[in-house]
Amino acid sequence: VVIGMRTVPPIHRPERLDAAYELACRELLKMTRVRATVNSAIVAQRYGDWLGVDPALFKVIPNGVERLPERPDETAAARWAAFESATGGQALTLGAVMRLDENKRPLLWLNVAAALVERRPDARFVIVGDGHLRGHAEEHAARLGIAGRTLFVGRSACVGYWLTRFDALMLLSRHEGLPNALIEAQLAGVPVITTPAGGAPETLLPGQTGIVLPDSEQVRPVEVAESLLASLGDPERRLAMAALARSWAEERFSPAAMIERTFDLYR
Repeated sequence: VVIGMRTVPPIHRPERLDAAYELACRELLKMTRVRATVNSAIVAQRYGDWLGVDPALFKVIPNGVERLPERPDETAAARWAAFESATGGQALTLGAVMRLDENKRPLLWLNVAAALVERRPDARFVIVGDGHLRGHAEEHAARLGIAGRTLFVGRSACVGYWLTRFDALMLLSRHEGLPNALIEAQLAGVPVITTPAGGAPETLLPGQTGIVLPDSEQVRPVEVAESLLASLGDPERRLAMAALARSWAEERFSPAAMIERTFDLYR
């Protein structure tokens, strides 16, 4: 029996915590024919800390992620054309692919966007995804004065296409396991900016394919905007990071490697 643990333990996510979960995990891990797998080293460490067991009990098998198709449908292509016409064809485009909920913090994301516009008036923003905070996010963008430079795509079957429109992707989560959004962006040649939530730092080469912020809770929009511009504001450096991001993600997170590591665990 192989147990897959795909994100941080529920002690870090109180809304998912159940009294039986800790007991079940402890008892299962005592069984000789049971093994556990996680997708990042930090998740193994946190399960070990929570259950008081050796983190080596948890086999780390990173996600296998395929590059997303880049062809748009008619709606996506038309929406991008209209947005590009309204915001300027050579603007710096910061994107997101996320649920709009408390964990992903879309309002904080927009605060960073507003700080970025103050320093780069040509910056524009594309948010792909939906969630119960979408209405609040749209209202917040209007309050910040960036509604005209922010496109809320909503749910989309063309995520790969939207990634090709980004110069960088930013994720400001509180908690993560191993976020596929960061991997998919790099596979598309898009550098990333992320909080050090869960296994997020394990998805990139810090300073080479993206930026890992110092803290998940103390995120200061002005500092994030300045860090982003310092690392990604120069087009030539951004292109170099993009090329390395693609090759790194293809090597580290290939589905073939994930399958082989999984077979090894069963053997």
